Amino acid sequence: MNVELKQKTGMASPSPQAQNPDRNGVQAGLVVTALGVLYLIYLAIYLPFLPMAGGTVGHDYGLHFPNLLTGFYWHLQNGLFAIPWFSPSQCGGFPYFPDPNVAYVSVPQFLVFVVSPMRAVQVTFLLFSLTGLVGCYILMRRGFRSSRVAAVLAAGLFLFNGFFSARMLVGHLTFHAFALTPLMIAALLPGLPDRHGSSQSRFRLARAGFAVRACIAGLCLAYMFQSGMVHGIPPVLLATVIIILIHALCFGWNWQPWLLLAAAGLLSLALCAGKLVSELALLSNFPRDDYPLPGIVGLWTALRAILQALFLSPPEDAAEIVTNSMWLLERHEWEYGVSIGAALVLVAVAAAFVSRRRHLEPLATDRVLVLCGILLLLLLPIAINWYQPTWNGLLKSLPYFGNSSNLLRFFSTYIPVVIVVVGLAMDRLPIGGSSIRLLLAGGGLCAMVLQTIGTDRSYYAEKAYPIAPVEAAYARASATRTIPRIEAIGGNSDRPSITSNDAMIDGISQRYCYQPLLGYQLEKFPVASLRSGPVIDPARQDINLKNPACYVFPAENSCKPGDHFKIAELDKAVAFLAYRPFAFEQPLRQKLATWLSLIAMIGVIATLFAASAVALMKRTARR
Repeated sequence: MNVELKQKTGMASPSPQAQNPDRNGVQAGLVVTALGVLYLIYLAIYLPFLPMAGGTVGHDYGLHFPNLLTGFYWHLQNGLFAIPWFSPSQCGGFPYFPDPNVAYVSVPQFLVFVVSPMRAVQVTFLLFSLTGLVGCYILMRRGFRSSRVAAVLAAGLFLFNGFFSARMLVGHLTFHAFALTPLMIAALLPGLPDRHGSSQSRFRLARAGFAVRACIAGLCLAYMFQSGMVHGIPPVLLATVIIILIHALCFGWNWQPWLLLAAAGLLSLALCAGKLVSELALLSNFPRDDYPLPGIVGLWTALRAILQALFLSPPEDAAEIVTNSMWLLERHEWEYGVSIGAALVLVAVAAAFVSRRRHLEPLATDRVLVLCGILLLLLLPIAINWYQPTWNGLLKSLPYFGNSSNLLRFFSTYIPVVIVVVGLAMDRLPIGGSSIRLLLAGGGLCAMVLQTIGTDRSYYAEKAYPIAPVEAAYARASATRTIPRIEAIGGNSDRPSITSNDAMIDGISQRYCYQPLLGYQLEKFPVASLRSGPVIDPARQDINLKNPACYVFPAENSCKPGDHFKIAELDKAVAFLAYRPFAFEQPLRQKLATWLSLIAMIGVIATLFAASAVALMKRTARR
């Protein structure tokens, strides 16, 4: 690869392989084989945890399995297109669609419409891990014009990253959308220019390509929000900005990625407007600002911890180095590994430069500024996780940060960034030819696989949630097309499994529910007169059920958060208990936001359909 030409012009010089279709086909076949082998090894390591022996999965699936079942019940009662604003299945009635932890518009929920929750989680894991693998390969090949060897190395490293797999194992289902990160970034970066056709046709193609790429990136970002990955989006955006700057450092400044990022951001806001406005309304009544913000004592300690987490394993002294935390930040909160294989490749390339006494050409002023920007942004995740009382107090006073229970997830920023740097370093190895690069990449991937195989995952096996109760309830509802109507509010003894939310399968809405928005110990739950026992008791002159509209839009519905349905609203309560919609008031902003989301979705579908039709006509015309 002509690296100097590539750096100066932003284009790779034509290679002999590009002019030899037969050799190109062989190399493409080898790439597919290598990626396929990595994928199968990955599945062999992680699929046995979904589920584990004894029919259990990670403990935090205790939140998501009942949510998936709730979505299925709603679908059976109301069809595909009705918005499930509220759910009677937990906490005596609580918002469902506005809940940040609910992913109703997501792949796993749509899969539950046809297969069981466990099968849906398995398919989601298969699909999104594959998407991450292929997306990272596309990012390196199209976005950074890397060699096939470097792209396979980067794709393998991303597939095996510790963040995605650990979250899926422990039960943080909403983080499955992290696998879309490489694909989203690839859509933002400019590809190879088309040298054929007139300048006018190239301009039309560029305009069409801009719209399609903005739609792809916007859909990825919108899906991250709709699927519940709220806390993962800021780190993803930070990684995106850094990688765009790395692209500018390699190929020169280009405004197109920034314009695409802005367009994708606006489009994603439009697509998510309905959920976003309702979610903000709910969060305004339940701010999560009561918990102290944890941090790592000492900047050097923070740097050592993230380097260890990235290349070796989660730090064993995590409990000692973190302060100001009400809760133990357990192993899954420190899983950000890109493996020792990535470190070995970086060290090998650096050693090769030193041994050959290769000096990098001085950077122009604009690229020096870009490099400084990259370095400053790379320091941000470490800085916000560093604990110093005054600094911590400032962070706690800021929006978003003040409502976070910890900021360790910002370390996920480093995963795509480090992987891109490893791929670029591979192509700039100053010694040997393609055989040396192939050997180094193979060694890095082998080290990664061996490290992954040798990792002790007993932590994930110990924190188990039994899937049998929800799976059985799903099978009954799927076979009979009927659902258990909520009849009573549950107490401590009403637990079909270790998680209280499973009580819904017996027609019980658990008073002692698992709902993070109400606090990890339900300290913000306005329980008031909610009691264990029947929801509707003829002997009493009240309805033992929360009106969930009061949690989201209290002013519009003339109530306050935690109020119950009134006797005059008995018909609404009965409909709600059967997972049916009931009438409630929405502010104008919510109605407009819902329409905006619908219009934006229609626009995206029309744009992609038109682009596909044009591409098909062009292909047909060439024949």
